[in-house]
Amino acid sequence: MNRFFTTTTVILGLATGVAIAEDAFAFTITDTVSADRNLYHDDWGHPYTVPNGGNELFALGRGSAPIAFGNGFAFSSGQQLDIAAQGCVIVGPVTNCPDPDGQPPTIFRELTVLSLIGVWSSDANTINAINDPFFVGSSLDLVVPDYTDSLYLFLGINDGSFAENPSSSFHTVTISGEDPEVVPEPSAILGILAFGVFGTCLSRKRAA
Repeated sequence: MNRFFTTTTVILGLATGVAIAEDAFAFTITDTVSADRNLYHDDWGHPYTVPNGGNELFALGRGSAPIAFGNGFAFSSGQQLDIAAQGCVIVGPVTNCPDPDGQPPTIFRELTVLSLIGVWSSDANTINAINDPFFVGSSLDLVVPDYTDSLYLFLGINDGSFAENPSSSFHTVTISGEDPEVVPEPSAILGILAFGVFGTCLSRKRAA
């Protein structure tokens, strides 16, 4: 009889331990994005490389190249992120100091002009984009895209000239996130439960 209860308890304990999601790893990172950070500074495959194309069609070498957020913080696929940005950045005349949402409804390079934008990269040192740039603004909830390795977030200002954008003017950006909950595959749960039933039957047979 003792064997029966012992075996059953162990098996149910194993099944319960696997079924419960692991504790999520939470993190919060704060960094700054200065007014001179140009997401399209280098030619990483974006279309804004047309010589004599004006501010919108030619972006190479203008302002400063962006750097990976959080000193190259490595994000993982599936992480749920909450991005919050604040402050205004000087772009051109001192009186023009937009917040991270930029100046809607004006669109520039397919995103809101003068807004905070970002792109995911597979490289921490330079942009090796895995998707298109996206609008970040003052608040954004998103999930890190699926990828086989770590991903890095590059942020910049959606401007064209950058000639009068001082590096001393910046947005403060905070990213809070957590790893996705680890839930076992249904087949794994069924396998454990089946093993539990087998153990229970075996114990009963020995007790008899």
